[in-house]
Amino acid sequence: MFEGTDIKSGYIDNGYTYVNPSKTSPERKASYHLTTDQGWFNDLQTIIYDPASKEYRLYFLHSADGATNAFGPQGQNWNVARSKDLIHFRKQTDALPSLNHEFSKNNESWKSALTGSVIQNNGTIAGVPKDAYVAYFSGLKQKDVSQNIWAAWSDDNGITFKHVLNDGNPVLDHSWDIASKDPGQERDAGVFYYNGKMIMYTAEGDKLGAYQSTDGVKWSRADSNGASKVGGGSAMPSFTSEDIPLECPAIRFMKNGKGETKVVLFLGGKMPQNGQTTGTYYTVGHLDKNGLLPMKRVYKD
Repeated sequence: MFEGTDIKSGYIDNGYTYVNPSKTSPERKASYHLTTDQGWFNDLQTIIYDPASKEYRLYFLHSADGATNAFGPQGQNWNVARSKDLIHFRKQTDALPSLNHEFSKNNESWKSALTGSVIQNNGTIAGVPKDAYVAYFSGLKQKDVSQNIWAAWSDDNGITFKHVLNDGNPVLDHSWDIASKDPGQERDAGVFYYNGKMIMYTAEGDKLGAYQSTDGVKWSRADSNGASKVGGGSAMPSFTSEDIPLECPAIRFMKNGKGETKVVLFLGGKMPQNGQTTGTYYTVGHLDKNGLLPMKRVYKD
């Protein structure tokens, strides 16, 4: 059934009926496609709109070493593609470096920038001008190649993120008691405002970590009295141990056709038991007072 119409094995789209569409059918072909000029293109970080320039900014992971050596010696950086119509783009440029040059001698800083998110400062983030864009991102620590979360802000409306917060140190470190115990699973920071504070979701293998901050630099458990984790069963209904790792969490507040605001969690995952490879999934629900999705599995620190 599709919108009340039984079309057997096909589907209806804009008045056209497609029967038995294959993976390479013309209707599946994208009208426009963004790719990197050179090297390797990975995780789309986010898309923001800058009213001053009337441009969109699309951030994505980039490796100059190429797809066959994506984690090579040059590391990964963020590239930005700028567009006024999401069809025509300016030449892609570096938005966030693969090496923190400002604090290059600080072995607590990063040497490869990985997935994160961009948020506009509403006046909460300490040491950052109001309305400036701030990137929260995971990376590989120079000292031990562990994954942790750093932050940097932009003074040119999100074209580059040159100003590093917390003296180049992580704002969330996997070695802290509140974080993941796995050095390779404290990553993919998704930051948003909620109930007068900042909330950050991070990918932590089979669950998501949830943290809160009142200044954007110092972070603690979103639920100060609990484990402060979102279990895999809450993030992905019918979740099993085969579906890990959960990746790239992003919370969005969206209105449905009735004008009701719903919380939508987007994340990367997989369901090999259903014959699926890695893909993007979403869950619609609500947040509790701490910014957590209702728990379906309980995790203890």
